[in-house]
Amino acid sequence: MGKADDLREQIQEQMAALVASAGDVRASEQFQQWLAHVARFHRYSAGNVLLIWLQRPGATRVAGYRRWQTMGRQVRKGEKGIGILAPIPLTAAMEDTETGESKQVQTGIRFKPVHVFDLEQTDGDELPEPPDWKGEGRDGRLESALLDYAASLGIEVRHEDSASGALGWSRKGTMAYSDKGNVPLTIAHELAHELAPRWREELGKRVTESLAELVAAIVCMHFGVDAGDSPATYVATWTDDPADLLRNIERGQRVASQIIENVETRLTAENNRH
Repeated sequence: MGKADDLREQIQEQMAALVASAGDVRASEQFQQWLAHVARFHRYSAGNVLLIWLQRPGATRVAGYRRWQTMGRQVRKGEKGIGILAPIPLTAAMEDTETGESKQVQTGIRFKPVHVFDLEQTDGDELPEPPDWKGEGRDGRLESALLDYAASLGIEVRHEDSASGALGWSRKGTMAYSDKGNVPLTIAHELAHELAPRWREELGKRVTESLAELVAAIVCMHFGVDAGDSPATYVATWTDDPADLLRNIERGQRVASQIIENVETRLTAENNRH
């Protein structure tokens, strides 16, 4: 068995363990720890985040050997790398039916094992302090940035209380939220519906609501806003198939990462103005 196969097997075994303990997920500290890592390393796939968490649970910032060198830091001799899977596109030459010219077309993808290292495994230059997303007033700043991002997408946002008691709703370019409950969590949840409108048709209502809740939780956790234990509650209802569970979590993570990237841009601009 090659190294890539070994890493895939680690992911499959851990996902199977999560599915097997689904009845206990509500109280599962392990699942919450994984989600915290997903929120921290949102640019990595959920499978790779799982590998990082399994191999180095205390990791705070990871990069490849040469990437650390570009930041003025050096991986210490003897440090063991964290194995993850890097996607490599497979291409082939195909004839363009209109021009008759040959061009390279992606035909698939394969994964190769690579290694990253945690900050604590390196020495060298001090790194700039990361932005303080978690300081005083974080809930209000996150709420404003989420609303600004929604508006930039052309989404009509309404601030209203529902007669049914719902905290929010979303419907084809329009979303609403109330002041009750966790407001940033509600806004991120409805924004997820707007960013992934095909989920309901492809996955059904139950999984779609679960994914929107997961997106909201990842976003809030990244910015230090309490997300409660709702993701652990929802995930227990998804599926008995470990591979299906991972695919759905990665669907949610991609949308969460999109929101995080755009919100960070807005919060950074706000910090620079002050």
